[in-house]
Amino acid sequence: MTKKPVLRCWLVAALSLWASLLPGAAEGQSASPQLLWCASPLTPASLTSPTDVWVDVSDTSVVVDLPNEAVVLISYDVSVSHITELEPEGVQVAEVSELSFRVVVDGSPYRQSATTVDDREPLVAVVSGYLVLEIPRGPHSVQLQWRKRGTHVVKWAVASDVLDGFAGGRNLIVSAQHRFIWHTQPINAVSLLSVDKWEAVPGMVVRFRLLEAATLRFFYQLPMCILTACCMFGTDAAAYDEIETVLEVNGLRYRETGSYGIVEGAKKSTVQLQGSVIMDLIPGEYSAVLYWKSLVGSSRPWYSSPDALDGFAMGRVLAAVGEWSIDSVSVYHLEQFKQATVGEWSDVGDSFLQFTLPKATQVKLSYNLPLSQSDNPQFSTWTENSWNRVQTRLVIDGIAYRHVSSLVDGSVRGIKNAKASMVLPLAGGSHVARLQWQNVDNSQWRAVSFITDQASSYAAIFLTVNTWNNDPRIRAPALVSGFEDESLEIPGVSIGDTDGEMMLDYEVTVTMSVQNGVLSLDPTPGITFGSGNGDRNDYLLFSGTLSSVNAFLAQVWYQSYLNWYGDDELRLKVADQGVTGFTAATTDETSITIRIASVNDVPQLLVPTTQFFLEDQQISIFGVRVHDVDPGFPHSNSTFEIQLYVLSGVITLSTTAGVDVIEGDGVSDQIVRFRGDLRAVNAAIFELKYQPDTNFNSLQHAEQLGIRVRDFNYLDGTVTEAFKSISLEIQSHDDPVLMVPLELSTITIHNFFSNPIPYLYETSWTAKSISQLEGPRSGGTQVVVQGEEFPNDVSLECLFGEAASPARFLSSASVMCQAPMVNSETSQVPLKLTTNGQEFSQSFLFTYRGKFATG
Repeated sequence: MTKKPVLRCWLVAALSLWASLLPGAAEGQSASPQLLWCASPLTPASLTSPTDVWVDVSDTSVVVDLPNEAVVLISYDVSVSHITELEPEGVQVAEVSELSFRVVVDGSPYRQSATTVDDREPLVAVVSGYLVLEIPRGPHSVQLQWRKRGTHVVKWAVASDVLDGFAGGRNLIVSAQHRFIWHTQPINAVSLLSVDKWEAVPGMVVRFRLLEAATLRFFYQLPMCILTACCMFGTDAAAYDEIETVLEVNGLRYRETGSYGIVEGAKKSTVQLQGSVIMDLIPGEYSAVLYWKSLVGSSRPWYSSPDALDGFAMGRVLAAVGEWSIDSVSVYHLEQFKQATVGEWSDVGDSFLQFTLPKATQVKLSYNLPLSQSDNPQFSTWTENSWNRVQTRLVIDGIAYRHVSSLVDGSVRGIKNAKASMVLPLAGGSHVARLQWQNVDNSQWRAVSFITDQASSYAAIFLTVNTWNNDPRIRAPALVSGFEDESLEIPGVSIGDTDGEMMLDYEVTVTMSVQNGVLSLDPTPGITFGSGNGDRNDYLLFSGTLSSVNAFLAQVWYQSYLNWYGDDELRLKVADQGVTGFTAATTDETSITIRIASVNDVPQLLVPTTQFFLEDQQISIFGVRVHDVDPGFPHSNSTFEIQLYVLSGVITLSTTAGVDVIEGDGVSDQIVRFRGDLRAVNAAIFELKYQPDTNFNSLQHAEQLGIRVRDFNYLDGTVTEAFKSISLEIQSHDDPVLMVPLELSTITIHNFFSNPIPYLYETSWTAKSISQLEGPRSGGTQVVVQGEEFPNDVSLECLFGEAASPARFLSSASVMCQAPMVNSETSQVPLKLTTNGQEFSQSFLFTYRGKFATG
């Protein structure tokens, strides 16, 4: 017989059909990494020998290639039948034949995934197992294995080609990138000894915190056996034991999760208790606890032992799994089969699921249908007429798939679960999945709804879509600090993903903006700019893969605008560009406070040029102003101190309002010092009135208005200052020329100093005699003064009384002066030499003779 092809993740037998109907499906799937892997072969598989040796189930393995470390959910369903040896009539079988399954990942078997059936099960039984496992990135092999024990069963077989081909099969499914997954898979033995009392199953509890609204599927599987029946045939044929389970979420029990099992005498060894429910949850704390109860009338203890046999016997699981797209339909109060429906496929009540896919993708479809041939297995009597069969299958968009079919029979009393799963590629758009059944023989079958007051079973179809839902998140410091007018590096900015273990190098778009400065980043390959270029921009819009973007963000530099300080805000926003279509594009926003400390800038003094005016006149000086950038910003509390001084005059301020006068009073002061804010001090110096001393002019000495400003910045405790002077050019009148000696060469003003005035040290000189002792009153007499070390200095002059006459340098031993004209009252005057008007030589008496000559 020719082998049929194996289905791995999609229907290989219909691959040409899918290629023609779904030309974009492959492209849609290749755009994102694979998240679902499956093996659903239609080829037959059988196990006859060896005994007690684990071997691979043929064609039931997958190779999983993970781009990142991930938690994966592995599940399998197998419809298995057995053929036994014919025993002579009256001979009791002394040994139980068993068949166990387990999952092997990368060569390592896992006890949590094990399931065991034996020859006391119905002729056809569906076995299931689960494994939740965290595995690293890279390729991994996942294999389903089985093992035969005992000789009573000659052959264990999986055959899907009996009847009309819808008789069940086997599947192995691996899924990754779940939105949420919490689970427990204890491997210790537990037992139930009490009767008619709800108790929590030890170790079967899951607690978690949900941070966002989500849809979760809770499911469990709990294999149980009667303690005496786990290892041998029981001898009490009249024993009758029942058990039920139900899931409680946050203190509320959900009938949809109920499961019921019955073991009558020694006809059946184990029961598979399983339940599932999909719930829409809001953010909060959750606790899911599995409860069990042995019903009234049960006499034997129940037992679940994963470590029985060789340790691969009875794995149990409780999990809460959230996907980005999950849906289901449940059907209650189903009509029983009628005899007229024998040999015809029909829908199981209203069990059809309508769903819409935004794009071509892979979906996981599964169903569960609890069946019984009696109205209620608790009290209905089983007879030989119950040895009949029923088929189930899933029809998607009008196409029936043998891979999701099942066959159960009534050879053993109780509830039989018809179930199957499959991964299927579907095009974008609307789809319908229908659960159908067919009565093979002539008995009435009933889909069980209510069994007891606490638990129930129901028909259900589940749809799961695993998608890459990128969820980028910005990582950045909350605060960085720097100084005014200095470049500031902002470290620690990067883009990650909420699911760091499965994060891919997908493409994102990032915006960055500041208000009071500019941003600079190092050029990086792979970055595409929508706005700005990364060189001194206040707004940036760019895109790239996560790796390129993070390399670009490795060095972010901020430069505030000139002289600006305060709190700026760097706003960042990231948007996912790898949208799958099943969820909206995700974004994240954050901001970084950039705290720029003030640096005390040196104040600027604006002054006019040289002021010209006449001797003994008052002048108003305008144009003196202090400028400083710091007070223009919030929180500035700078105080300015100004000192004004002149050498030979007084100053009057424009106003003293708003200032604190420290020295002087602001009116007619030679020195005045005051403090205030910038506006107040500028108002005070808006008009400066200068009044020179009487008869003072610039021929006597240079005059200037000295201005010194100090900036006291209380934000950082620093002081800066600036100094400027205004030259005052005072023109002389015809007043008698007076030499006003300067008592000091430098004026000290409370730690402030004027501009330096040159002080000349000269060689000592001496006058010893004069050549002429008298001359006419009209003047003009040439007088030669003899002495030693006379300087060749234009400042050397002779004083005839109070009248000065320039001295002409002849040599270091002689100078010549010309006697000035005097009035008639003057007859004798002292004659002295001086170079500075303060120090004089010895006096010589010079006599004026005769009358004043007039022309």
